Amino acid sequence: MPKQRHHFPSILHHFAILNLLLVTLIPAMVSCQKSTGPDDAAAGPDTTSHNFTWTIDTLCDYGNYLKDVAIINENDIWAVGEIRLDGGNQKYNAVHWDGEEWNLVKIPVKVFNTETFIVSELNSIHAFDSNSIFVTNGGELIEYDGNKWDNWTFLFEDLSDTTFGSINNIWGTSSSNLYLVGNNGNITHYDGQSWQRLDSGTDVDLLDVWAAPRRKCGVGLRVYGICRHRVDQN
Repeated sequence: MPKQRHHFPSILHHFAILNLLLVTLIPAMVSCQKSTGPDDAAAGPDTTSHNFTWTIDTLCDYGNYLKDVAIINENDIWAVGEIRLDGGNQKYNAVHWDGEEWNLVKIPVKVFNTETFIVSELNSIHAFDSNSIFVTNGGELIEYDGNKWDNWTFLFEDLSDTTFGSINNIWGTSSSNLYLVGNNGNITHYDGQSWQRLDSGTDVDLLDVWAAPRRKCGVGLRVYGICRHRVDQN
């Protein structure tokens, strides 16, 4: 997986600043367990305190941006978007924090119905662990197995499919229980064997998705667009 290491002294786009403010807090945090003695107190900061110092990492020039972030642990953080360097000649679509520095990454995006790969903007990322990460550019789902990006899934059969809405966000509980939401009210679910489009009851663009266990029946899936919308999965 190609990487390039950089440190750039300029202003980051406001989306990237927001994402990086979130992720740079994580490396400063340690266990939230209560101290049991003097030796424990010397091991690190009191994480029950709100007295944290925020740090902004600048990765690229103004005009570049990051759109989503996935935090696996304090030494394994990914963010996706679009970064252009050298007047646009060098293009990246992800950055990775390895515990010491940010690395620029080129995640290969497959051109539909070809064996051609390009580096294009990525919309969303969802990680279950270091060996199971999913990203999307809006038209396809790309999977990372811990060593390489090598699985590309298209959720439409041809480019004239007007019922398909661009994928905006990914959420799931495992690699065999994934939800994708996108434009035109589209919600797609993967059960480990096949993909199925769900009836969202709306045609507005859906921008985000998450879910939490419900007391009586399965999962209450919440998707967000112009307004909040809930889909019950029993």
